[in-house]
Amino acid sequence: MTELKKIRTRLSPEVRKHLLLDRAADLVAAEGVSAFNMERLGKEAGVSKSFVYAYYPSMKELLQTLLKREYKRLRTLQNSATESAETFEQLVRRVTTIYLTYMEQRGLMLERLAAEPSLEDHVDPTEYSRATAGHYLIKHQANRQTIEDITVTMIIGSVEALKQKYETALKPLVRKPII
Repeated sequence: MTELKKIRTRLSPEVRKHLLLDRAADLVAAEGVSAFNMERLGKEAGVSKSFVYAYYPSMKELLQTLLKREYKRLRTLQNSATESAETFEQLVRRVTTIYLTYMEQRGLMLERLAAEPSLEDHVDPTEYSRATAGHYLIKHQANRQTIEDITVTMIIGSVEALKQKYETALKPLVRKPII
């Protein structure tokens, strides 16, 4: 019998980085940031710890890169979803649908990264509008459609209330004559 030798393929540095980030995301989602370390990542990725350090000089840098990548992916998906929206409600609903679907799939990992104190300065500032809905979805395994409907209603209601307040604020004061 002839033994098949494993053919090694040389991957580009960008592909390697993405593969390391993918594996890091899996580990963080499964076990949390506190259980994560570069040696473990190397073992899980089938490379040495020094190889991981060659691409990411520190665990903090790797986790920051991962968090930024995840937020960028989410924003890209949301931006694509808005292109076909014809009404404001469709736009809000599509962005919210993408967000909640993403949270179902990757939310635990994102939540764990966002809660990591060393990454505090890299939390996405635009995340707060739907963060409560995403958190509730992850923690309570609630019906996504119900959460989506409530979130969309709250966002649209808030915008309408703001618009009404703004329009009211622009009206000139009616002064009654002093008698």
